[in-house]
Amino acid sequence: RNSSSNKEEKEVQKVQKWFPKSELCTVCRRRAYPMDALIVDKKKYHKSCFCCEHCRNKLSLGNYVSLHGHFYCLHHYKQLLKSKGNYDNGLGQKPPTGSADVHLQATVRG
Repeated sequence: RNSSSNKEEKEVQKVQKWFPKSELCTVCRRRAYPMDALIVDKKKYHKSCFCCEHCRNKLSLGNYVSLHGHFYCLHHYKQLLKSKGNYDNGLGQKPPTGSADVHLQATVRG
């Protein structure tokens, strides 16, 4: 490791000691202030850390799909679904959760 990543890691560890875990972003483990935070699946994220697993574009509460703890934009979720077939064929047992569930399920089934 280089020295800058070690220094950054030590700073994150210091922050973790001072603040309760409930105040830390799930992705970067830094403090997420209420004005810059989202709560998704009972976990806190910085708005800038809440990104599509595939394209890394920022997501919002109205445009994401959660599948087995991974978040996707609607475009890449649909692309993944087309490439894998259905929910039970490579994507897992349960349909996804998220704000677009009803719309996507209707689109996929319809």
